[in-house]
Amino acid sequence: MNILSSASDPLVTVVIMTYNRAHLIKKAINSVLNQTLKNWKVLIIDDGSTDDTMKTVEPFLKKDNRIDYYRLAKNLGICRVLNIALKIVDTKYMVQLDSDDWLENNALETLLLAMENADENVALAYSNHKKWKSKDHFKLVKQRSFSKEQKYEFLCHSTVYPRFYRTDCLRKVGGWEIHDQYDGRYMEDRRIQFKLIEQYDFLWVNEYLYNLNRITDERQSSYKNQHKYVELKKEFIQHYLKKWGDEYTPKFYLNEKGWLRTELIPKMKQNDDNPHPL
Repeated sequence: MNILSSASDPLVTVVIMTYNRAHLIKKAINSVLNQTLKNWKVLIIDDGSTDDTMKTVEPFLKKDNRIDYYRLAKNLGICRVLNIALKIVDTKYMVQLDSDDWLENNALETLLLAMENADENVALAYSNHKKWKSKDHFKLVKQRSFSKEQKYEFLCHSTVYPRFYRTDCLRKVGGWEIHDQYDGRYMEDRRIQFKLIEQYDFLWVNEYLYNLNRITDERQSSYKNQHKYVELKKEFIQHYLKKWGDEYTPKFYLNEKGWLRTELIPKMKQNDDNPHPL
């Protein structure tokens, strides 16, 4: 099957979650419209925005029937929004695109080809990305591959972009968790990826396919919420270490910018005088 020219049903839905990003979301949508892959769907879920998001999106809806828009009556938080998207999506793959980020033009084609050629045990494909600090300056961030046998290493790794998920795998692990002290509003990426890597492998595509916007300070991961991310990440890591056999003790520390980093220390055995950190 030629995925670029086939008239069959799309294999990919790009899910754009947004909240009060009317001034930014156009770039995200246009980055999908400009894809070399033309056979796709876009699902925009507006998490109760109070700005002009609906007005901004309307022209796209009138021009392109591949784009759907749902506006929630009240703000529910990102994990609940993603679970709603998971119920709606009817394609083999589901791609998460944050509404202030954007894709390179060949991102969907490249990741779709990689996933179609991968084993069905691969639940997530991702790539390298560009982290934009200003309109003229970005940092190149290179990633690596992870299998389920390397789940402990992934616990200590930073998050990955873009999130090109196999939809069935998301459903088999039950989607995103929402039961925490912040009602599922933070760290949606890590909580689903920790669930997935228990059972599935991940696939790294060694190209720069995603643009991460760090120009503005409007993201949920901004410093005003930093303490929440630190708290949740500690809880998630401790939870999964215990669930996976309680073989390691986590050593937590903050980097120079105040973000949590983790080192795993193997628990001492009676005859093990020389444990090595992971």
